[in-house]
Amino acid sequence: MKFHGLLITVCILLCLCPTDGWLWGTRRRRSSAQAPPADTTPPTFTNCRSHWTVPITTISTVVTWTEPTATDDRPIRMHRSGPAPGSTFTEGHHAVIYTAQDLSGNKATCRIEFTVKNVQPSDSALVSYN
Repeated sequence: MKFHGLLITVCILLCLCPTDGWLWGTRRRRSSAQAPPADTTPPTFTNCRSHWTVPITTISTVVTWTEPTATDDRPIRMHRSGPAPGSTFTEGHHAVIYTAQDLSGNKATCRIEFTVKNVQPSDSALVSYN
């Protein structure tokens, strides 16, 4: 009868006690720290120079600029779409796009734009007075 009473006591303890694992020594630690707030702020660019004219007197020229940098409170990935600074460009309008994206998916874009313009006088502007 003593065994039967012990069995009933164990059953009652198992049924009425919390089931967070304390009985088996696997109690989970509960953290009081809350998850950080969601990141909704995109990266910020510096050195995002745009809309300037590069005069040339030949067919093409090397154009250079300081590449923009992006900052954020979390790690970011940078991507450039277009030629690098120090590349050769011909006459016309050009754009190079830099994109920064943080790990939360927030994006920022910097558009470098410039115009390469021939500054040689055209043949029709040359007038000879003999």
